Amino acid sequence: RDIAVADDMLRQAKQAMVPPFEASVMLDPSGSATTAAGLVALVIKSLKTYQKTLEGAQVAIFGGTGPVGLCAGVIAARCGAQVHIVSHRGMEGALKLVDAYSTRYTVKLLPADGSTPKKRLELLEQVNVVMSTAKAGVQVLTADDLLQAKHLLV
Repeated sequence: RDIAVADDMLRQAKQAMVPPFEASVMLDPSGSATTAAGLVALVIKSLKTYQKTLEGAQVAIFGGTGPVGLCAGVIAARCGAQVHIVSHRGMEGALKLVDAYSTRYTVKLLPADGSTPKKRLELLEQVNVVMSTAKAGVQVLTADDLLQAKHLLV
């Protein structure tokens, strides 16, 4: 489930191959990379409705400190979005991961605190894309939260 560990394993596997004895390999710890890629692809498709792209979009990924959220954050950042990785447990958890993943993948991810209704609403006022990647059974947003998001497209 740890993307960094899986990434290190992928690099080692690639380095261990000796031409012509090579095989295709990919990184997908617990399905997080494919799930994140699918999520971002659907967001891109939805933004086309508004004749927009992820370039310059303000994105908040709630429950973003898990593997799907971090993968989606890196992909969205590479598409030109300003990505806020939101932790419902407070800023500290998000800050450590954001620093590590921003460095590892040469993107800019921003930490965000979604631990209180007020903090969630402050962030929702700034973004036009919201992704929720918390694990099953964990509610990080309410319908009322989303109604307060004045600039939300997706």
